[in-house]
Amino acid sequence: GRLAELDRAAVLGGAGNESVENFDGIYGTLSLGGGINSFVNHDAATMVSGATIDLGADGTARNDGVWSVGRGGEISHTALTGEFTQTAGGALLLDIDHLTRTTDRIDVVGTANLAGSIELNQNNISKIQPGATRTVLVAANGGLSADDIVLAVAPSIVTQYGLEAISSTELALTLNTTFVPQDT
Repeated sequence: GRLAELDRAAVLGGAGNESVENFDGIYGTLSLGGGINSFVNHDAATMVSGATIDLGADGTARNDGVWSVGRGGEISHTALTGEFTQTAGGALLLDIDHLTRTTDRIDVVGTANLAGSIELNQNNISKIQPGATRTVLVAANGGLSADDIVLAVAPSIVTQYGLEAISSTELALTLNTTFVPQDT
């Protein structure tokens, strides 16, 4: 199936300027070459990114739909070369593994402007451990703006989840888990 082929090139470009518009589904890596390139994941479309999305240093990626970093249910990493923008209608799907205390991650060589939502898929939830953790979800070496993004996660009576810009280039998931009853 398509998800079994995430390590394959879904789109290969050449030396010119290229524009890719996704209206349905793209699964895998993108390499658009040396021009000024763009990738748009439209509303109602799905992008499941492999290890690399190379749009070139002046390239741009815009997510108006659903963007999953790797397969659901396993921890993955995407390195994106270019600018990344997620609009108010976009959703970034990320996994967290409570056993290993790791998450999916996207590293942007360029800037990242995030709106919409980050939807958290929880793996090994029965293995959640008490304490506070902070794990980077998105890093952008050119700067990160995440003022208009929200975290979508199932409510918990033992864990408080949050998003925190821990620097001008990193957005982290914060967890604070306690099994001691809280005052209500």
